This record gives sequence, C-alpha cells and structure tokens, in this order.
Amino acid sequence: MSGSPPALRLVAAVPRAAVKITELIAFAAVLGLFFVVAFNVVGRAVFDLTDGAVNPMIPGAIELASYTLLIAVFAAFPVSLKHGMVRVDVLVGRFPPVVRRTLNRFWSLTTLAVAIALVRLFYDEIGTTYARGDITQVLRLPLWPVYVVLTAECAVLALAALAELVSPSNIDGDLA
Repeated sequence: MSGSPPALRLVAAVPRAAVKITELIAFAAVLGLFFVVAFNVVGRAVFDLTDGAVNPMIPGAIELASYTLLIAVFAAFPVSLKHGMVRVDVLVGRFPPVVRRTLNRFWSLTTLAVAIALVRLFYDEIGTTYARGDITQVLRLPLWPVYVVLTAECAVLALAALAELVSPSNIDGDLA
C-alpha cells in the first residue's frame, strides 16, 4: 500500500483507526459485561447465604448486561471484517481465486449496504427516542445514547466495508 496514491492510503487508514476504536469499545463492553455478571453471581450467593438479609446485587443488572452485550456485538462487526468473512472452507477453498475474490467483493458490498441501512435506521431512532423521552425500564436511563453508539458503530462498519471494496486486505479470500 506504500506505493498507492495518498487518497487510497487515506481511504484505508481512516477505517483502520475507526475499527481499532470499535475493537477497544467491544473489549471494554465485554469486560463490563463480565464484571456485571460475575458480581451478580457472587451477590446472589451472598443473598442466598444470608437468607436475603444482604443483597449486594446490582439493580438492573439484566438490563445493563443486555445493552452492554448489544453494544459489544455491534462494535465487534467492523473488527471481524479485517479477518475475513465466516465461510465453509470445504466449499469456498475449492473455488478458483477469481471466484473467491468476487465473493469477497460481493460480501463487502452486501455488508456496506446493510451497514448503511442500519445507520439510517438507528439514526432515525436517535431522534425518535430523544423526542419521546424513552428510557430503560429498570435503570430509567435515556435510550437515545444507546442508538448514538449503535449508529457510530454501524458507520464504522460501513467505512470498513468500503475500505475492503476499494482496497481488499484479503485478496485471495484466504485468512491472513
């Protein structure tokens, strides 16, 4: 890529940086999810051992875990693109390189289209949930920030898919 035009290098560099940020978000979300679940498992044991006299469990833990998992999953989508799409190597591995490259481009294009659609849908939900004042059921937190994060993560997915279309990192369709 060092001999490529500056514009092409920029097209590849911006998604790489954005994907790295979503990778950190996914890591932090999974770590937070682990903490909430582990703390509540221990808290449940304490609750049972004290016959309910001590309740150290996190209020709204299930709700918190659900939203954290949602954010982690969407943050991981762009990261997964850099390692190639999931496929059955028994079948795809037998295809000639030109067919594998075509399939990779097709999946990148499909991913781009889906990501753009999700950005549009989640963006609309930001305004809707903000205007209605929608909040989570237990913790009473506003829902619109969740949609802001999901919109940003899908935008990064669209950028990563576009970068794969412009400059495939996995030209033969094989894992690096």
